[in-house]
Amino acid sequence: MDDGSAVLWNPSGLARAPKPELSATHVVLYEDTALDLGVGAMPIRDWGTFALGYLRQSTGGFERRATPLDAPTGFSITQTAVMAGWGRAFGGLPFPVRAGAAFKTVRETIDTAGASSWGADLGLGAEPTKRLSLGLLVQNMMRPRLTFRSAPVDYPRMVDASAAYTLGNPHRYNMALALRVAEVWEEGRRVAGGIELWQDRAAALRLGSNGDGWSTGFGVRLGNLHIDYAALLAELGTQHQVTLRVQFGQTKEELEELIRAGVQKVTKEEAQRLAKAYVKTAEQDLEENNYPKAVSNLEAAALWDPADPEIARRLGEVLAKVEADVKRQIVERTSLLAEQQFERGNWIASQTQWKSVLDVAPENARAREMLAKIEAMLAERANREQAERESQKARVERARKEALELIRQSEESLKRGHFRDAAELALQAFKAMPGLPEVERLRVRIDAERTKSIEGRITEAEGLAAAQQFDKARVVLQSVLDDDPQNARAKDGLARLRESMRAPLTAEQRKQIEKTYYLAVDAYLKSRYDEAGRQLEEIFKVDPNDENARKLKDKVDAALKLR
Repeated sequence: MDDGSAVLWNPSGLARAPKPELSATHVVLYEDTALDLGVGAMPIRDWGTFALGYLRQSTGGFERRATPLDAPTGFSITQTAVMAGWGRAFGGLPFPVRAGAAFKTVRETIDTAGASSWGADLGLGAEPTKRLSLGLLVQNMMRPRLTFRSAPVDYPRMVDASAAYTLGNPHRYNMALALRVAEVWEEGRRVAGGIELWQDRAAALRLGSNGDGWSTGFGVRLGNLHIDYAALLAELGTQHQVTLRVQFGQTKEELEELIRAGVQKVTKEEAQRLAKAYVKTAEQDLEENNYPKAVSNLEAAALWDPADPEIARRLGEVLAKVEADVKRQIVERTSLLAEQQFERGNWIASQTQWKSVLDVAPENARAREMLAKIEAMLAERANREQAERESQKARVERARKEALELIRQSEESLKRGHFRDAAELALQAFKAMPGLPEVERLRVRIDAERTKSIEGRITEAEGLAAAQQFDKARVVLQSVLDDDPQNARAKDGLARLRESMRAPLTAEQRKQIEKTYYLAVDAYLKSRYDEAGRQLEEIFKVDPNDENARKLKDKVDAALKLR
């Protein structure tokens, strides 16, 4: 069911009620029994459809007597129910799903005795495909319980599953096949089915069976007016059912159908009618926040009825709102980007975004505030960077002056032949200002002159050794090792000189050398380097080639340089 009566049959079907409606149903049963149903339904966007219903079944013709001899008195049995239902469709799933619930209060009156209770139904529905509809109803999920005298009577609970499949074109001829299986607790299973034929949504023929008999009927639709008739052929007689349903307004689909049909006769009245259809469609688009389509429909309405000032006014209002909404969205989105860039420290990008905000909304106070703040921060950063550049320039100039002074000192040492000192000063100049061309040229010059000097001194020492001037040769070779401690020729030459100069020592001389060496070690360990040097000179006077004294002499010389 896709109308208000779904509050009785399956409340999830209320979700398919397209517009507000009122309906009344009268059923003539057998044996002086009649049933009446009245329903009102109201769809509310985003909330679903709400419905109220009243059901009454009355059976008359009953007689009662106090005694067999009394005259009979007639009475009737009446059952009534007031129902409130809700149904809503849910998206975000692979296919449309509906859910609904109905709450009801029921009352039964037998003659003068009566009882009432309340209950609830739950319904579900789904459309796995456009042609297939499924439904599930749990009737009396909360079961009404009536107590007339002492023993309560419970309404039976029923689980009802149904399916319908549609064939054909809904705009011309179509056919729907339906099947229903209901399981009633403590009563058994009921199966029903039927077929419905429609012609262009205007007229329908129906045929069905519920196991108790066959039913047939027809339906007619005249715009928002629906008339349905059905007859059930049962063993106890024929039941007749008449339903009158009135809907209000036009659905979006109906308006679109009217627009598709277009103007059949080119008259002013037809054009005005079509313009109104476009306006109504636009209003529904606005309810769905579909502003582009609403503007398009209003523009079409204005073309069909250009003399209507209300259409022009409404179009102007919508365009103004669209412009305001677009402006608001641009401002919000751009402001958000500007805030994010500012938080990340990208002040230039943030400044550009805030300027874009002002281009769209010059009155935006936040944009003006942030631009002033960013400009102040950028100015402060520029001043700080300028000060850092000036400070860096001053540091570079000081480093350059220091390096040039060290280069001058290195050149002085080089002139005096102090290659080790010259190299050390050149290294300090390099550390003070790496990449300075003067430093690189000086280091190359030091290496070349030291190499030349070392070669010359080794040649000189070899000549002195050949002339038996061992002491002088030793001094020259030692100077070579002072400049190049790893020079293999100098080391080899010194070793040969020591062998040539070695003379046999007496026991007294060895004892004296040993005593003097220990004195020198003690002085060195106590940081009395001058005294240690004098002790070592005494040893060299006796034995210039003493290896232990020579090693200690290197340590003493190194300590004296660091002092």
